[in-house]
Amino acid sequence: MPALDPVVAGCAATGLALVLLTGAVHKLVDRDAFARTVAEHQLLPDALVAPAALALPAAEIAAGAALCLDGARPAGLLAAVALLALYTGALVLNLLRGHVEIDCGCGWGRHAGRGARLTWALPLRNFALLALAGVAALPVAARDTVWIDSLTVVAGGGLLLALHLTAHQLLVNQPRLAALRRPS
Repeated sequence: MPALDPVVAGCAATGLALVLLTGAVHKLVDRDAFARTVAEHQLLPDALVAPAALALPAAEIAAGAALCLDGARPAGLLAAVALLALYTGALVLNLLRGHVEIDCGCGWGRHAGRGARLTWALPLRNFALLALAGVAALPVAARDTVWIDSLTVVAGGGLLLALHLTAHQLLVNQPRLAALRRPS
């Protein structure tokens, strides 16, 4: 298998970093709402909800920052995969037990008055993010990079973030969109 161009790997890592960093911002903007979301998932004892609600965005910030640094990228990828696996597991457990009337905690859902609902599309979205982590982890070809490569990495990462945010909004608003399509 030929080595990946460093720009492609950089775009993947930057896109994943931006997803994690915006997720952390969402969680920190309204820490009380995020703590309620963690509690609603009913996966932790009450005593661990508040510490987890602080630790999760801190871990997202650390992973996102590490993904942006070439030397720390492997550690950032490991942390990102661990977080995505944790979040996907929480989603799947709640879906399996029919606990779907809760916010996923991953975007700007109910906390902005939108009433997010868990669906099987959310773990699938996380698998797409895990695939992005896989791309970022592929061997990279040794070549000199120039300033336009850095600009491309930033723009590519921003585009991946925009795609993620768009997909998230479509996923959390799917019930409402389906209701609009039904004839009255």
